[in-house]
Amino acid sequence: MPAQETSAQPSPAPLSGAGGSFDSGAGQKADSAGYQAPYQTPPGHGPGPGAEGNYLYALQRVSAPAVCLIVTAVLGLGLHLLGIAGIIMHIGVAAAAMHQPAMPEMFISGPIAIIHNGINIILYLTILIGAIKMKGLENYGFAMTASIIAMIPCVSPCCLLGLPFGIWALVVLSDPAVKSSFKT
Repeated sequence: MPAQETSAQPSPAPLSGAGGSFDSGAGQKADSAGYQAPYQTPPGHGPGPGAEGNYLYALQRVSAPAVCLIVTAVLGLGLHLLGIAGIIMHIGVAAAAMHQPAMPEMFISGPIAIIHNGINIILYLTILIGAIKMKGLENYGFAMTASIIAMIPCVSPCCLLGLPFGIWALVVLSDPAVKSSFKT
């Protein structure tokens, strides 16, 4: 009896996660040679099975950058509210010390500084509300807006807090699994 020859070689074992073959969440599977498409979640680090796992994964991912943006917004609000109080007190003290109306320079610089601080307070309120929405996965557009506003250097306290936290939030919000978990 002649021996049958097989030309097929055994294929390597497929990549496997916790429950079988690895799925990136986007429906792309790794091929048998181990190639993974770019922007694919590494094995063991992706969302769990189903929509509930995706939602929990997204909540976990947005939690830390949202809290950092909330802290940045609260610090900024406090600093700018103190700035407005200081300007008002400075004008009042200067007027009382001179027993006459405040100097004309104070009438120019005081309102301009108050308007500047008022605009920053509005921006910080936007960051605060957007970060709270981001933490609850409620409004993707508002969360993106808050992240972008936080990256504006002249808005963040000390020009150092908002930029890294805003970039971090944008990176997290760009994750397709996170984006798809938002309610709007």
